[in-house]
Amino acid sequence: MSEPKEKPKLKNRTIDEMFKKIRESESPESQNETPKVSNQIPESDENEETVVMDESQTDLGEAVTATSDLTPSTCSSSSDFTLSLISKYEPPYPDIAKLSDIDDLIKQKLLSTKWNDSHLFKFPSRVFGQKQRKLQSSWLQNHPWMRYSVSTDALYCAYCVLFSSKDSKEKSFSKTPVSDWKNLPLIVKRHESSTQHQGCVVSSSEYLRIMENKSSSIASMISTSYKTNVATNRHVLEKIIEVILLCGRQNIPLRGHVEERSNFMAILHEKAKADNILSDHLAFSAASRAKYTSPDIQNELVELCGTEVLNQVIGACKSASCFAVIADECTDKATKEQMSLCLRFWMSKKTTLS
Repeated sequence: MSEPKEKPKLKNRTIDEMFKKIRESESPESQNETPKVSNQIPESDENEETVVMDESQTDLGEAVTATSDLTPSTCSSSSDFTLSLISKYEPPYPDIAKLSDIDDLIKQKLLSTKWNDSHLFKFPSRVFGQKQRKLQSSWLQNHPWMRYSVSTDALYCAYCVLFSSKDSKEKSFSKTPVSDWKNLPLIVKRHESSTQHQGCVVSSSEYLRIMENKSSSIASMISTSYKTNVATNRHVLEKIIEVILLCGRQNIPLRGHVEERSNFMAILHEKAKADNILSDHLAFSAASRAKYTSPDIQNELVELCGTEVLNQVIGACKSASCFAVIADECTDKATKEQMSLCLRFWMSKKTTLS
């Protein structure tokens, strides 16, 4: 017995060829006949779009169903079916050539959206020299920065369009779209090696990282550093003021024979032993302008502390039910009169002087 012949496998079929077979199978003359599938593959034009079918699909009707969700009954002709099939696989990102105002949502979509169905899209062909050429989908898959514009049939660089400077000298793929399919390899190689493109790649990756909340923005990092610096300086000033108030209460002079060995600096260094922030400030700010321990700063802080104490005393005196003023005057050795003023008032239990 002879072995049964295997059914022929369908390789490439144009859409018009498929519809021709379907019409022949649906004609009255062929209703009682078993449809035959030719073993020969019809020749197709070099630039004509073809549909690649699975080798396991031997029935022509099943092949058409697997190629697209659209059926011939929904289209008036094979050309309408082809247009519907093409429009279904257009780029999922916005057309860069038509964009005027680009906000953050559009930026994020242009940078993160991938065109996975580009191999199913029918790119238009044009004459270059004596050959018909068109964009190959492999370029879009191998170069993630490429964005295809359907309206202009040209390529853009999403990174350079969004992040390049206005006065940049490199205008290919950004200001000027590229549609020279013949010289595309050379243009792409030159563009990827340019400094502008490499900088835009870094900017785009940082932008996506910030938008996805994986890192803080530069403004936020600068603001955080500024707030930390302010908090450190305030802490140091508080400790310096505490030393000045301590010396004032105990009638201890601030200065000494040498500034670094004065009572003020001795007490301040003693407090720094239990305070890491103050210790770091005194140790590493020798060459800094903001040390806050100079005699001028000490005098200014003493004056401010005196003003604050005076304001608190006056406020407590005003709230008292009664007060008295005692004044006395005497002459010193330089025959200069010195008057002392004493203020006495009734202070309730709720009133406290800090």
